[in-house]
Amino acid sequence: MPTNERSLYVIAAECFDFRYSGLAEFEGLVKAVAERSDEATTHWTRAKLIVPAYAQISCAPHRQTMPIDASAVTAKCNRITRFENSALIWHQFGRHVHDFIAADAKGTVDVIGVDWPSAGALQQLKADININARVCLAVDLVPQANTESYRLWQVGLQIADVVQCASSGWWSHLACSHQAARAAASKVAIVPYGVSNADATQISPENKREAKTTVLKKHEGSQSLSTMVAIARHRLTEDDQKNYESIVEVLKQFFEETATDADRPSVFVLGPYSPCTGERARNIRDQLESLRSRFPSCLMVEPPDLPHRIPWKTLLAAADLQLVPSRYEPWGVNTIEGMQFGVVPCASNSGCMQEEVFVPRKNCYRFDWDDDQPIESQTRLLEALRTAVDTYFDAPNQWHEIRKQTMVAAETFRWDALLDRYAAMFSDTAQPR
Repeated sequence: MPTNERSLYVIAAECFDFRYSGLAEFEGLVKAVAERSDEATTHWTRAKLIVPAYAQISCAPHRQTMPIDASAVTAKCNRITRFENSALIWHQFGRHVHDFIAADAKGTVDVIGVDWPSAGALQQLKADININARVCLAVDLVPQANTESYRLWQVGLQIADVVQCASSGWWSHLACSHQAARAAASKVAIVPYGVSNADATQISPENKREAKTTVLKKHEGSQSLSTMVAIARHRLTEDDQKNYESIVEVLKQFFEETATDADRPSVFVLGPYSPCTGERARNIRDQLESLRSRFPSCLMVEPPDLPHRIPWKTLLAAADLQLVPSRYEPWGVNTIEGMQFGVVPCASNSGCMQEEVFVPRKNCYRFDWDDDQPIESQTRLLEALRTAVDTYFDAPNQWHEIRKQTMVAAETFRWDALLDRYAAMFSDTAQPR
């Protein structure tokens, strides 16, 4: 066996769905990190990404899928909102991963797990003295408390060598809410998630007008291309993280003020929302339908069923403004993705919006949200929305500059701009401690 070989295996049980714009992006990240490793402390001569087989990807030399039974597909879907009944499946996944690496490995072996479901695999791998199993645990979604999945998340924090958190604000939220997070504070690395969207590079005023035509054709009202199109795309959850209740209330006030102003036509596109079945979600859907019936020329509500939706990238290409009033946010990939398409964020001061690159009225409209003062916070949201719409209609040159600066700020979070930080973090993770 060659002694100068060093193999890197990155285990991603599910994070490519939530943080990395898709599996292809994450696969490219792992490959690029390995290529840059000769500039860092660790030099890997080969690298493979390991994912569950249900990721529905074709095999490639640097990619390996692990067999996992069909129940994993159902568990994955459920885990998006509930996180229940998945821990056993991830332990099974861990056995497959261990057997594969033991047979495939060459030279020195580094294994890095990057999400909490990988903790089951890493527990088994750490017991193998021939494998340098390390954990670089990315923390954003937290499993429902008092479940087996939550216990596995806690295990992940305990065995992690590095805990990756996309924003300092989200880590503060976790540390306040979870003892396991507080205990892992010394291992935290703040490294944001990237978004690289090739389609966004093609955006121009002409493209935006064409996409806007597509959106407005589906709309009940007869709006002109001078219409501001705003979007809000969020999950309906029982804790209302995305603050849909405030979106409904603020839009109600905004439409009451502006619906009859023919010189400032605005269309807001809400959704597609996830088909959550809880009482709060049902109430929000009822409120949205009532609002849409009252202001049909101002509001579109995208259906949750895929065949009838406007494609998300078409909405991004058409939109001028994105409403993101989240009560809390681990990062905000949707916000960055929209900015790459020239969509100006009107967002709460959470997640990525806490980064220094964001300057209100230069490249965003930002407001403070305080759970202890919901009425005052809604007022701040309404004021930010009014300011953005007024700028769009009354100061087009200023709006154009803000949109341009929005796209410039988004470049900070392209994957290729973050590769050095990921290479350093993965290399640091791989060093035995």
